[in-house]
Amino acid sequence: MKKEANLLQKRIIEHITENMIPVKWTEVTCHGEITSIEKGNIVNVKFSFIDENQMEIQSHKIPELYNVSRIDHKRFRAELCKKMYELYEFLVDTPIGHYREIEIKIDDKGEIKGQYYYNDDETESFYEFSKKVIMAYEEDEKKAGEYLQKIDEKFHETGLINETAVH
Repeated sequence: MKKEANLLQKRIIEHITENMIPVKWTEVTCHGEITSIEKGNIVNVKFSFIDENQMEIQSHKIPELYNVSRIDHKRFRAELCKKMYELYEFLVDTPIGHYREIEIKIDDKGEIKGQYYYNDDETESFYEFSKKVIMAYEEDEKKAGEYLQKIDEKFHETGLINETAVH
C-alpha cells in the first residue's frame, strides 16, 4: 500500500515538474483538497515552487510570468486534478480513508514527502476544522489536545503520515 501511494505521489510531482514548471526549481509544494458534495467530489489542486533565484512562484502565476499558454496551463491543471483524484480513490479503501487534504513536497535531491490531513465531518474543509480545534484549544487546552492526539494516533497507525519516499 505504501509503495502504491508513493508511486501515485511521484506521478503527481512528475506531472508538475515535467509539464507545468517551465524553469529550474529547487523545491515544489503541491496542495490538494477533496470536498464532498451531494453529487460527488470536487478536487482542488494548487502548487508553488521555489525557482533557481529562490523566489516562490504560485502555480496560477505561471502563464503570466513565463509566457505560457493559458489553455495549455488549464489542460495540464485538469490532468493534475485527475491524478490527485486517483490518489484519493486509491487511499479511500486503505486505513487512511477519506482524507480531506494532502501536501506533497519534493526538493532538488528528489526526496518526496507526503502529508495527509482529514477531519471527522465530511462537509467541512481542513481550514474550518483547524479553526474549530483552535477555538476548542482556547476554551479548554486539555480537551483540544486530547482530540488532536486521537487524530494523530489514527494516522500513525496507518503508517502513511509523515511518510517519506525517496525517488
